[in-house]
Amino acid sequence: IPNNDWQDFPGAYTRDIKNRENQAWPWDILLNVENMLVDNCLNETIVLDRDVTAKLPAGYDYRLTDLNTGNSCDLRSGSMQLVLDIDAGDIASGMNPWLIPLRVEVTPVNGMGLQEMQQIVTTGNYPNPFNPSTTISYTLGKDAAVNLEIYNLKGQLVKRLVNENLPQGTYSAVWNGKDSQDRSVASGFYFYKLSAGDSTITRKILMMK
Repeated sequence: IPNNDWQDFPGAYTRDIKNRENQAWPWDILLNVENMLVDNCLNETIVLDRDVTAKLPAGYDYRLTDLNTGNSCDLRSGSMQLVLDIDAGDIASGMNPWLIPLRVEVTPVNGMGLQEMQQIVTTGNYPNPFNPSTTISYTLGKDAAVNLEIYNLKGQLVKRLVNENLPQGTYSAVWNGKDSQDRSVASGFYFYKLSAGDSTITRKILMMK
């Protein structure tokens, strides 16, 4: 969410995130800290928390994830610290390091904890579009056999990034824009497919050169 009035409204946002489909549903958010830059730089810690005066509907877990690092927190009981070290004075064209990608994922629990419900709690990549590399982050709600692969638009396997058994936790993998023979791929859309146990998520990503 671009915040052009940071001085007057220090990062307080209110949005309706009720889930009408009785299933996990993500909301992607861009936190804009451009107005906090001094001489194109920012070295600061920002704490993200929910408004305690707002009542969250019962029966749901609310997880906030920093897609840059994969760090996450439960908004019902905790807060997140973003440690920002930004130097915007020497960046590639089209890159905006002052935009912090976040994700809120709301999951119905139906009497069960989040870890008992899902193997893949959340996943995302940043930057997107990217050049030359992007980091794919994901959080596992429980131990699982994980497979993370890159495919082209024809459905052909480009590269396998992860193929191992992993315990519950948060992980990240970097795709450097190369195939399994270490050749640079062409610009365009690709997909990453993340499988953990019997759960699978596929997301579209864009390489720009």
